[in-house]
Amino acid sequence: MPSLSGSSVVTPSVVVPVVPADVPLTGLNLLTPSEKPPVMPTAATRHDAAGAVAFAEFFIRTLDWGYATTSSAYMRHYFEPSCDRCAILAGTLDGAQHDNVHFVGQRMTITSATKESVSDAHQAEYATAVATSITASQAVDASGAVKNADAADPAHVESVFVAWERDHWSVVYLEGRNGR
Repeated sequence: MPSLSGSSVVTPSVVVPVVPADVPLTGLNLLTPSEKPPVMPTAATRHDAAGAVAFAEFFIRTLDWGYATTSSAYMRHYFEPSCDRCAILAGTLDGAQHDNVHFVGQRMTITSATKESVSDAHQAEYATAVATSITASQAVDASGAVKNADAADPAHVESVFVAWERDHWSVVYLEGRNGR
C-alpha cells in the first residue's frame, strides 16, 4: 500500500510452519487413534533465545513422532550432519522400519526445557536441556515377537545444541543423559 510520501509499506511475512509432505501422519505406536504429528510452533521460527528453546522442544517432539511412526523422516528435516547422535537415532528408526519392526512405548513427554550455557565446542548458538519422561518400550516384529525392550526413564534429559542456519534453527549436536 503506497504511503502519502510515495514509498510503500512493507509488511513482514509470517512464517506458517507445516508438517513436511514426507512425514507419516499415522503409525502403530500412537498414544490415541487421533494423534497427529507435532507442528512447529511459530515461536520456534524466531532467531532469539526463546526461539531456540521452542525449537529444541519441537525437535524432541519430532523424535518422539519417529517412535510413534517408526520413521526418521520428520527429525531429518531439522539436524545437521555434525549431529552424530541425531544420525544414530534416525538410523535406529530407519533400521527398525527396514526390518519391519515397530515400537510399543518409548514415547516421550516433555517435562521442562531450560536454556543451558554453550561453548564453542559444538559450534552452537544456544543449548537447551529438554527434560522428558520416556515410557518403557519394546521393539516388536511383524509376528508380534519382542526383539528388544527398554525400561522407562522418567528423568531423561536431552541437551539440544542449535545454530541458526540461513533462516531457521538446526540441531548441530545432541547429548542424552539417562535419569534411571
